[in-house]
Amino acid sequence: MPATEIKDARQFDALLRDTPSDKLIVVDFHAVWCGPCKIISPHFVKLSNSILHATFVKVDVDKVQAIAQKYNVRAMPTFLFLKGGNKIDELKGADVAGLTEKVTRHAGPAPRTFASSSGSSSSALDGLTSLRPLFDSREILCLNESSSHPLKPLLSSSNSSSSNYLESDADEQLLLTVPFLQPTRLRSLVLHTSDEAKAQAPKRVKLFVNRPNLGFDEAEGEAPTQEFEISEGKVGEPLALRLVKFQGVQSLHIFIMSNQGDEETTRIDGIEVYGEAMDVTSRDPLKKVEE
Repeated sequence: MPATEIKDARQFDALLRDTPSDKLIVVDFHAVWCGPCKIISPHFVKLSNSILHATFVKVDVDKVQAIAQKYNVRAMPTFLFLKGGNKIDELKGADVAGLTEKVTRHAGPAPRTFASSSGSSSSALDGLTSLRPLFDSREILCLNESSSHPLKPLLSSSNSSSSNYLESDADEQLLLTVPFLQPTRLRSLVLHTSDEAKAQAPKRVKLFVNRPNLGFDEAEGEAPTQEFEISEGKVGEPLALRLVKFQGVQSLHIFIMSNQGDEETTRIDGIEVYGEAMDVTSRDPLKKVEE
């Protein structure tokens, strides 16, 4: 996740409490007067934008002294690696190679999603990073969703299940808005529907970007950023996105116009978006950090 500046001990304690015990937290203890801190800071930010299944935070030792004292931090920069609220490793100094090695080792591989574990689409997704950790869950929206099967629980769940799926309400159409926490570059989209509900799987799909007020009338009548007609045999396969049209994306809007079997409602059991976070300052895409 993008690095967060910790403002007080209460915020830090809440982070430790709410983070799953198996998820890595990387803490950058720094100071405004520290030259080496400024040198390594851009690399720390790049790692936070690349290793999306870890949490990265920054602590100014002069502003939040209590946290620095708790961990006996005396040199800047110091990087602490935490899991389950416990310190598992430490690095002192502006060591770019050492920081990269420790982050990638302790974070481990990115968690597998329904798409990467399904087999049928795994080769097309090799080397791609899921942007699910960058979904802004507060602003997720879906028009014409069923009250019993809405969008938010599906995108909040790390894995799809039979009880978590999206279904339309009044007719077969759906209009999904998926906002991101920072600008992204999108490469691929997967819309998965379970085998027993393939007749309800999306067929004709329009994609729009950065249209927060998009409604059904506009989606129906306006030219999309990209459009797909999914054949029955390609349900659940990755949809390759035109890179030049999906850069600097703050929100993705998915308009489902019809489904495979002309059913009354449309069903989606899983959604994955693949690509890269972009540097907020330069807007240049950041590549995945390889071990």
